[in-house]
Amino acid sequence: MELFYKEFGQGQPLVLLHGLYGSSDNLQGIGKYFSRKYHVFLPDLRNHGQSPHEPGHDYNLMAEDIYEFVLDHGLENIILLGHSMGGKAAMAFERKYASYLQKLIVVDISPRSYIGDEAHINTASLHQSIIQALEEANVEKADSRLDVQNFLVQRIKDERVAQFLIKNLKRNDKGHYFWVLNLPSLAINIKNIFDGIDYGEQNLPFLPHLHYLSGAAILLILTKQTKP
Repeated sequence: MELFYKEFGQGQPLVLLHGLYGSSDNLQGIGKYFSRKYHVFLPDLRNHGQSPHEPGHDYNLMAEDIYEFVLDHGLENIILLGHSMGGKAAMAFERKYASYLQKLIVVDISPRSYIGDEAHINTASLHQSIIQALEEANVEKADSRLDVQNFLVQRIKDERVAQFLIKNLKRNDKGHYFWVLNLPSLAINIKNIFDGIDYGEQNLPFLPHLHYLSGAAILLILTKQTKP
């Protein structure tokens, strides 16, 4: 799959992977910041942003998409940073293609599967509600972005989430709104998105490339490296 991407700067390659419902747009600010030191690539993952829509959506497929992206651009000695779903996609890539990486940075996600526990049940229900709300927003007939956002706020009951989701709303050549997300695929594959990456917990402390960060620390490792 040929992923859409944005590109900034020169130097060691730094590839940033967004999370669920995200796109390269969400990481453009941090990408431009680090382009002072690195050659930054911001791909849209499958079924997100301007990348192709496909029925399948799991971490093995995303890892292969990233591998194809790496080969197409001749990348090596990569710093790969993934947030949330993008973090699991990055870990799936590392499992198969570790030789391409100099460093793996994972933000706000662990390799574990969330399927079956109580937290997963609640979260899966939330995401199913989100996808259903997006599908039922009838955006093709919407008069404005604000109308769609207000509908999402009423359905999801979270204004910040609605503001984040509305970034996926675009206009076509005829002036009609549409979602760039492949909602049918995400709905069908939501279980895959909550699945785990089988590292084996006993191996995690010994992974040579892995740095696990919380969202507040997303800049920590890279900012240290950008100092003279």
